[in-house]
Amino acid sequence: MSRYHFHVFDGQNYHWDHEGMMLPDLAAVAEEAERRARSILESRSRAQDWTAWIIDVRGNDGITLFHY
Repeated sequence: MSRYHFHVFDGQNYHWDHEGMMLPDLAAVAEEAERRARSILESRSRAQDWTAWIIDVRGNDGITLFHY
């Protein structure tokens, strides 16, 4: 298992995931990124413009694997 970090960019600021999460493979990482994105959408339903929001998924080495 490897540790992955799910940093959120809201269009203006990064919200750093310093703790990260241990996951077994990239399929689990993609599922977690989707789960987090849905959670953000649900908790901030009044936000109007989501176009600049991203989840920046990085490995423990700090290298970006993908944006969600």
